[in-house]
Amino acid sequence: MFMVQLRVRVVEGRQLQGNNISPVCRVSVRRQLKQTDVCQSTNSPVWNKSFVFTFHVSPAEIVDDILMFEVCLLGYVLFTVRC
Repeated sequence: MFMVQLRVRVVEGRQLQGNNISPVCRVSVRRQLKQTDVCQSTNSPVWNKSFVFTFHVSPAEIVDDILMFEVCLLGYVLFTVRC
């Protein structure tokens, strides 16, 4: 068993739907969830936030996992990207 770290950086969102919104970005992998702070009153948020996910598995197990980004507004998902 190894300790594996995955570093993810959320930089910005551009031209999100709506005006004067306050979005947040959630990042999840292997049932771990991290989220940015809320960017107030903008549809082009700049988060510039880094996250570290730590797992106790072999590196081969992480390679095929899905990394998911969700941009949310008041708890509702505006869109999702899976990598």
